[in-house]
Amino acid sequence: AELNASYQRGMQNLIKPVLVETGPVQEAGSPDLRALPIITPSANTTAPYIGGGIVVVRDPVSGSRNLSYNRLMLRGPNRFTFHPAPGLHLHQIWQNAVARREELPVAIILGYHPAFALGTLAKVPFGVDEYTCAGGLLQQPVPLVRCRTIPLEVPANAEIVIEGRVLLDVLEEEGPYDEFTGYAMPAEKKPVIQATAITHRREPLFQDVMGGGAEHLLMGSIPKAASLEARLCQQHPCVRAVRLPLSGCGRLHAVVSVAASSSAETQKLIGDLF
Repeated sequence: AELNASYQRGMQNLIKPVLVETGPVQEAGSPDLRALPIITPSANTTAPYIGGGIVVVRDPVSGSRNLSYNRLMLRGPNRFTFHPAPGLHLHQIWQNAVARREELPVAIILGYHPAFALGTLAKVPFGVDEYTCAGGLLQQPVPLVRCRTIPLEVPANAEIVIEGRVLLDVLEEEGPYDEFTGYAMPAEKKPVIQATAITHRREPLFQDVMGGGAEHLLMGSIPKAASLEARLCQQHPCVRAVRLPLSGCGRLHAVVSVAASSSAETQKLIGDLF
């Protein structure tokens, strides 16, 4: 109960990031992606993947910044394919760049505070900067530094940042990769990120997330459960708590605790849920 309440408090008190001149994430650099310990995570996958990278982009139409998790398939010393899932904000921003015939600058953050990760996963409308959500959960502004080769900002205290651009009209094979259900979809043609720089701490920690594992499921379930609980409690006073258990992959079913109430209230709740 306290986890959901804490998350909701953070989302009610968003804090804007602050720009700083320098930070540990730019203490050193690497020549190419092969300097990073990127692994092939399972027997289902056919190439090394980064599963815990937080992708930063800016919408070329509105100018709003967006952060999201996205899997990244290594295609060469300075090249990834990635999967911008239709219906999500990153896909919309990428499509806006394509429509304008522009390459899309992108930064990939590796190594961060757990509250920063959960802020990135916040269920917020398009245009809300997830750096403000992370600030709300951290209860302090996220310090940002400007990237070296692209017009974006990244956390000054991150472990590693990969800078790059989404190439225009270039699609290459991506997949298979373990989804949150544990099943892998076939390979498809997806857009390509060309890396332009890698910056990191002098002795960086490489943090990753394995697709379909318990960590993956828990990270996704916490923001969803908190936001669902907030909405249900606002509309139905009988609701006490909401959980998205691992038995439903942290997404596919919910357990809702309700106080003793009239049958009419219960029926209204059931009707709204289904």
